[in-house]
Amino acid sequence: MVKSVQSRDGANLYTVADHSGVHLPASCKQGACSACVCKVVEGNVKHTVDPACLTPRLKAEGYVAVCVANVSGDVSLQTHMGAKVRQARAEEADRMRHKHG
Repeated sequence: MVKSVQSRDGANLYTVADHSGVHLPASCKQGACSACVCKVVEGNVKHTVDPACLTPRLKAEGYVAVCVANVSGDVSLQTHMGAKVRQARAEEADRMRHKHG
């Protein structure tokens, strides 16, 4: 399903979605838990704080914590990516443990 919503640049992405009837999962609303993580398919999103739930690699791959991200122009997102991000973080941590173990 695709849903388009209107917003001003600089608005919090989670709030914009919620006020437009797009209900995304969220828990901490501080960028720590990864519940709200989405992947940017198209457009630009800027984090207002560095989300602890995303590794540099995940951020480079286009994942964003929408609870601490602002809209910048038109944006298309793949939602409900929290479980995938948690899996990737666990695999990355496991690789690091074996590398140094």
